[in-house]
Amino acid sequence: MAETAVADKDTDTTAASETTKAAEDTAHAAEGATTTSTADKAAETSSTTTKAETKAEPFNPAQVTLPEGGLVDESDRARIIAMAQANTWTTAQAQDALAELDAVYDRQRTDFLEVTKNDSTYGGAQLAKTQQLARSVIDFVRPEGHPRRDSFLAFFEKNGAGNHLEVLSFLADLGHAMAEDGGARVGAPRPDRKAPENLAQALYAKPAKAS
Repeated sequence: MAETAVADKDTDTTAASETTKAAEDTAHAAEGATTTSTADKAAETSSTTTKAETKAEPFNPAQVTLPEGGLVDESDRARIIAMAQANTWTTAQAQDALAELDAVYDRQRTDFLEVTKNDSTYGGAQLAKTQQLARSVIDFVRPEGHPRRDSFLAFFEKNGAGNHLEVLSFLADLGHAMAEDGGARVGAPRPDRKAPENLAQALYAKPAKAS
C-alpha cells in the first residue's frame, strides 16, 4: 500500500509539473503574439504616418531654387526637377540634390585649377600668361556682342572647363600660334582679315594663296 501511495504521489507531481510547463509555454506564446502584434501595429502606424507626411508635402517645383551665388543654372535646375518628378522625390530632396550638384561643380573647378597650377609648362610662374592667352583667344573668337559669348563664358566657368589643363593649354598654344601669324596680336585681327564666326573656322581656315 505504501508503494502504491508513493507511485500515486509521483504521478501527481509529474502531472502538476507538466501542467505548469504547459501554462508557461502558453504564456510565452501569448507574449510573443502580443509582441509581434505590437510590432506590426507600430510598422503599420509608421507607414501610415510616412504616407500622410508625403501626402501633406507634395513636390513643388517652384520651391526648388538656385542657391545664391552658386554655379548651377536654370538648365541644372530643370534637370533636377525632371529627376525629382521621375523618382517621386520631395521638394527638400530635390533642393538637396541641386545643392550637391553645385558643390560638385565647385570642387571640380578647384581640382582642375590645382592640376594646372602644378604643371611645369603652363602652371607655376606661367599660369597668369597661360590664362591671359586663353582669354585672348576667347575674346578673338567670341568678342563682345557675339550672340554666343555669354553662354560660352558661363559654360567655360561653371563646371571648371576654364581651369582644366587640357583646355587652357590648348587655348594658350592657339594664342601663341595666332600671335605669330604675321605678327598679329591676339584679340586684334588684321584689317584685311575677317574675324572668324566660330572656332573651327579659326583653326581650319585655308591659308590665302600667294598672288
